[in-house]
Amino acid sequence: KISDMGLGKQLAGQSSFGLSTLGTGSVGGDGRDDAGAGAGTVGWSAPEVLARRWSPDALASSDISESVLEVSPIDVASNARTSRSVDIFSLGCIFYSTLLPGLHPFGEWYEREANIMKNMVKKDDLDDVSPDAADLILCMISRDPRARPTAEQVCSHPYFWSAPRRLKFICELSDRLELCSASDEDRAKDLYPLEVLQIEKGASNVFG
Repeated sequence: KISDMGLGKQLAGQSSFGLSTLGTGSVGGDGRDDAGAGAGTVGWSAPEVLARRWSPDALASSDISESVLEVSPIDVASNARTSRSVDIFSLGCIFYSTLLPGLHPFGEWYEREANIMKNMVKKDDLDDVSPDAADLILCMISRDPRARPTAEQVCSHPYFWSAPRRLKFICELSDRLELCSASDEDRAKDLYPLEVLQIEKGASNVFG
């Protein structure tokens, strides 16, 4: 390794560590240590991390309380600690910017944290990526930490499937639908359950 982190020194006021564009102090900002809040780069942190960083003075300000908290409130217990899902959120933001260079799921740097708290995702740009990539990203940056996938679930998402595995899945799903979805009499009349029709309505998008 090039260096030991023990030799490093935090430069308060010159780092994104623990700071916020919402004007609140936290770790590295005014010297206070918010245990369990976690650090993170401005505009890339999960909403539950941002919620724990806000000082009482910031929470009392009219701009934040009306435009952020009331629009999309977060319940954060004073003794609660963040989980690994905060890393999944940040990774989802990175994944978005990797597939769409120069773009961020929550807009420009000065509006990102407010948009994260309001859950205002720039979904229109996801039209330029594959549906499975868009699905994965939206799951990873979900506002609800419990709705985000684990690291293992991210790795097993269909976006990362090989072409043979995708084809095998489609063939097996098709066979199962034919065997289990309708009786012979219903199939003769072209009558199928709504679940089958819901699945197959996107066939043109898959096969062209």
